[in-house]
Amino acid sequence: MNWAPVEECMIYPFLQEKGIKCSIFPLPHYTEHLIKHILYYINQHQIDIFIPGHMPPALFAIKWLQDVKIPSIAVMHNDDKEYNALIQNFTPVDGFSSANVIVSVSDLISKKIREISPEAKIVQIPCGANIPSKKNLRTKAQKFRIVYIGRLEEAQKNISLIATAFCELVKVLPNVEAYIYGSGPDEKLVNDIIISNGTPKNLVLTGNLPPYEIQKELTKAHIVVLFSKHEGLPVSLMEAMAYGAVPICSVIESGLPELLILNQTGLFVENIDDFIEKVSFLEQNYNEWNRLSTNARNLILSKFSSEINVIKWDVLLKKLYLPRQQIRIKIPYKLQLPKVDHNMRPLDLRSPHYIYRIINKIKRMFGE
Repeated sequence: MNWAPVEECMIYPFLQEKGIKCSIFPLPHYTEHLIKHILYYINQHQIDIFIPGHMPPALFAIKWLQDVKIPSIAVMHNDDKEYNALIQNFTPVDGFSSANVIVSVSDLISKKIREISPEAKIVQIPCGANIPSKKNLRTKAQKFRIVYIGRLEEAQKNISLIATAFCELVKVLPNVEAYIYGSGPDEKLVNDIIISNGTPKNLVLTGNLPPYEIQKELTKAHIVVLFSKHEGLPVSLMEAMAYGAVPICSVIESGLPELLILNQTGLFVENIDDFIEKVSFLEQNYNEWNRLSTNARNLILSKFSSEINVIKWDVLLKKLYLPRQQIRIKIPYKLQLPKVDHNMRPLDLRSPHYIYRIINKIKRMFGE
């Protein structure tokens, strides 16, 4: 399941192109409605394994799948309060429903799941990155390119710090160019920071690009930057490292230490001055940049490639698969669900009481 509107979802056209059927759930996206749509869909298509991802309505649906012994896999990508709430609500201790297996993408997330639910069956499968045929190179004629790839969002991604650091960087290092790839709720904030710094010509905000365009751009990247407040195992960082871009990141506890091994595959920084100093050092010292670049690519190749990811998922799915007769889930008219955990809003949006629906309908009729 994916919450993104069809026009904004990159996965939908990709899967369609591969001949994989996708279904669009009708609005409104109330939890009760979505659970029933999921159960009707499973009855119609007779699925073998259910992977609800991190969506509460799909995770709630596991309760009814357990009655007909359809195995399920929950996937935990992050360590923020939303994902912590999912672990609390959907693991084998006090959870409303629990998946047969929880897939974790990082050591830290696996540790958190064990602390909350020691009985949970955890399989650690990092997200995979496509491995290009060769590593990026540098020539004297090239500008030294620094990139950020991801959502333009302050709450998690600390995007104002990225934009400010990039503006300061290109002002003092004329042979450096900085690119920000992506869009998001704080795009205006980024634009305002760039304008307030005189719109430096060596700083480019590209907006959202399709995946194949991002891959082309990554062939020119020398440094990839991430200043997030928390992360799971950032795929954009892995993809850039696969091309040989050296990661420079702020220090966080999340999945970064599995990718960024200090002075081996990348560098941590404490503030903007520290960032500028380390970029300047790598720009002027080709051998050191090349050493980190080669190590970064080799790490992704050996532990985090898409091929390794696919093999691990293949093993897991084959273990869970069981041939079965045709099944029919009994779908109750009224679903009994636990109270809403405020940390799961707005992903768990409950249908309003019928009295409130009538009041809202009357208000709309009279233009209120």
